[in-house]
Amino acid sequence: MNLIKYYNVFILIVFMVVSCFSCLKTETNTYKDKVFTDVLRCDSGWIAGDGAFSIPLSDNRSLWAFGDSYIDCFDPETGTVPCLFQARNAVMLMDNNPPYNCITLKNISGSSSFFEYGTDRKYW
Repeated sequence: MNLIKYYNVFILIVFMVVSCFSCLKTETNTYKDKVFTDVLRCDSGWIAGDGAFSIPLSDNRSLWAFGDSYIDCFDPETGTVPCLFQARNAVMLMDNNPPYNCITLKNISGSSSFFEYGTDRKYW
């Protein structure tokens, strides 16, 4: 019985070692996608944010959801945004084909955050 137990442990260790070494052989090339970076370089609507999630839509567009964001606050003279963000979350629609039009969706209540939960502005 002990021999079977040790054999199973040995097989498990061999499997783990082999799978770890197989990951080392994978090469990943990274690069800065200038076209896509320029698409998201906005001076009105959504300017910048964190926690980006993209959801493909059936009409060849993507719905982007962001966490803390800057909305309509880009200063073209200095090329800057304020120190603190003013929106807890933001949503943007983007065409998936050139010219990659982007539309920031606004909250109908006039709030800078798209999603709200009662009076809690920290919701996201």
